[in-house]
Amino acid sequence: MEKEETRGWRDVWLIALKTFASLAASVALGTHLTNKYLEGLLCTRRHK
Repeated sequence: MEKEETRGWRDVWLIALKTFASLAASVALGTHLTNKYLEGLLCTRRHK
């Protein structure tokens, strides 16, 4: 999990329509894996 967290902050993802949770959402959910499980439009995200 530490490698995934490092990769997530280090690498630039060039994926169209990729959504990212805000820092506050990541902190509230308690995991850096939040971005892997989000989909939908900005402000209308839902969990897979």
